[in-house]
Amino acid sequence: MPQISRQAREYSSFDRWRADKLRERRVAWDPQRSFQAPLTAQQEVGWHALKPRFRMPTDVVKLSSTDVTKREGRTATSYYGYMNMLGA
Repeated sequence: MPQISRQAREYSSFDRWRADKLRERRVAWDPQRSFQAPLTAQQEVGWHALKPRFRMPTDVVKLSSTDVTKREGRTATSYYGYMNMLGA
């Protein structure tokens, strides 16, 4: 049985626990801070994984235009005008 730290016991009052459960509050501690090892086999996956890094909006890669989209035209009228010229 894995060692359990003092932080594993978050509540000392049943009424506070029930009130937090009804309000759907999350626990204050991560499982890694509460327990020294995973309690179940399912918790072993990702137990030592790092938290996801916050990404700035400037980190997003913008879509670039290709030769096809540059020659196609930017507006619907130019696109459909081209289709009318083809006889479609």
